[in-house]
Amino acid sequence: MDETPFFHVGIKWNCREEERLARVKKLANVDFLHYQDYCPQGPSSRYSGLQEWGYTRRIDPDCSVSYGDLMKPADCPESAVEYLEALSTDATEEGELYFFLPYASGSDYSGSTVEKANCREFLESYGEEGFVWEAHGGHNTYAVVLGLTGLLECADDTFDAILGIVEGLEDYPLIDDEALSTLEMEGADEAWESWVASDFRRALEKRFDGVDFEWPPDSDLRPFFEKRAEKANEYWFNDGYGPDMYIRLDKIVEGIDLDALMPFTVLYVVTYVDAGQETEEYTSESEAIERVDSLRAAGFIGASYTAVSPVKQSAKQSAE
Repeated sequence: MDETPFFHVGIKWNCREEERLARVKKLANVDFLHYQDYCPQGPSSRYSGLQEWGYTRRIDPDCSVSYGDLMKPADCPESAVEYLEALSTDATEEGELYFFLPYASGSDYSGSTVEKANCREFLESYGEEGFVWEAHGGHNTYAVVLGLTGLLECADDTFDAILGIVEGLEDYPLIDDEALSTLEMEGADEAWESWVASDFRRALEKRFDGVDFEWPPDSDLRPFFEKRAEKANEYWFNDGYGPDMYIRLDKIVEGIDLDALMPFTVLYVVTYVDAGQETEEYTSESEAIERVDSLRAAGFIGASYTAVSPVKQSAKQSAE
């Protein structure tokens, strides 16, 4: 047996929807919108089997939502019942209203980790609802779109939970602190792998020019980097122009001396015979060569040097 939509049931449901609309209208940072997407509407009457292009004014539940100019400003309805009863069953006609979830939109160049975390957290919780969509656009633009019709007709607990979130964003623009922390840790991991690790190595090599290093894999170098960052009182941050994470490498590198880099430094061991076997260690091959030449000129014909990698140094220290 078919169930009658809420807005045709009678006074009880009419009052509920009017109360819901009144609560929605009080939301800050919410503007109502029509959606206009350029897509095929049906078979062409002129060419069999082809699609005729035109505008549809409802969001297709099975399609992604296009962000930007396709969302057109619309007036706020005065009455929930009149709004719902005026809706056509024809998806190509105007009438359906939407709004963006506040503090949940951005792109590669806008928004911050806060907006990105809000978008992710909300969609993970309510993305399966038929009136919730994620909008996409150029430069990885993202946003959460809510349909007014579904919001007015959904279960009471769903409506209260969603409105509670939107209302809460007015006082504290973050849905979940842990979600933000997780997102920023993921962003730091991505930044480390994509550019921070390589820039960190190059900065150290430039500062200690002439010193040869044998770097471990990036994953093994990361704990050393984080420890030195904490010692320099430098931490990962987001600049608010996109979701990427950054850290001030120059400040971290400034606080690192050569002794701290010995686990990654190639040593050049000069040996010669005087009263007995003598050894000297250098971190620069050119200095080792210069020392050998001076020893040989002084009569130590057997003077020579050997490069010892950090791995061999570590193995020797462990044996001792």
